[in-house]
Amino acid sequence: KEMIEEVVGQVEIDPAILHKPTADFKPKAPGMKYTHYSPKAEVFLVKGEQKAVAERINALAAAEYLAGNAAVEEVNYPGLAESPYRALAERYLPDGCGGVISFTIRGGREAAVRFMDGLRLCKNVVHVATVHTCVLHPASATHRQLTDSQLAAAGIGPGMIRLSVGIEDIGDILEDLERGFAAIKK
Repeated sequence: KEMIEEVVGQVEIDPAILHKPTADFKPKAPGMKYTHYSPKAEVFLVKGEQKAVAERINALAAAEYLAGNAAVEEVNYPGLAESPYRALAERYLPDGCGGVISFTIRGGREAAVRFMDGLRLCKNVVHVATVHTCVLHPASATHRQLTDSQLAAAGIGPGMIRLSVGIEDIGDILEDLERGFAAIKK
């Protein structure tokens, strides 16, 4: 019950509800609309939140690792202590930041491509709603239609990589990032 209460926040759901009719679901927060969830939907809500918690924990660990790596010029993740957005993240995201990090590798586009080519676990794909750790080079993927000056104006440098951290074991994720950094040196 404790995990489920943490997952859904101000709405109280007893675990036994997962096997009872949805009429047992009662909103706890004032002003909240009565919402019907089927037992199957409630399970997906719980599983989805478990995924989100794993991603937030893994993302912070990955961001801290990247911030300490000499090959990395900059890390953008509001959960980092040194982030200029930390106070806003604490205010608006009290349960932790999401799983997406952007970071810039020293050496520009060539180094970023070598880094990504060296990865084995992380998938090089546009990462929307997946549980897998994925990487993307915005300058040559999602923003490829922009000129170099437009990319710079948008804050997208040639060495920037977007990392969407998944639910894999954090040791495996960090090991893969190490593989990517080793590929830069080859």
